[in-house]
Amino acid sequence: MGAGRLRLIRQLLTESLVLALAGGIAGLLLAYVGVDLLARAASTTAVPRVDEVGIDGTVLGFTALLALATGVIFDLAPALETGGSQSHQRTDGAGARLEQQSRIEPMLGDSQ
Repeated sequence: MGAGRLRLIRQLLTESLVLALAGGIAGLLLAYVGVDLLARAASTTAVPRVDEVGIDGTVLGFTALLALATGVIFDLAPALETGGSQSHQRTDGAGARLEQQSRIEPMLGDSQ
């Protein structure tokens, strides 16, 4: 009963991509504001080539792809774990959940 594995994975990946996109847009707005403030502050001093400061399209594209890839990669493992079969979850007589340790949890802890 409930959603199937593929639907759960698709939902979690969709949420992750929306969050990655929102973070990317917020970062882009912050970059534009930061470049504008930097250019205004530097124009009052003798900073050479301050008029050439800007956001490069190639770097912006690479950063956008990196943000999306990061969103997919870091949500794919938990999505696959969550979307797995429910047979690995057992309960004792009182209804407390007895879980086997996830294979991914030690890797996530080691990566920190």
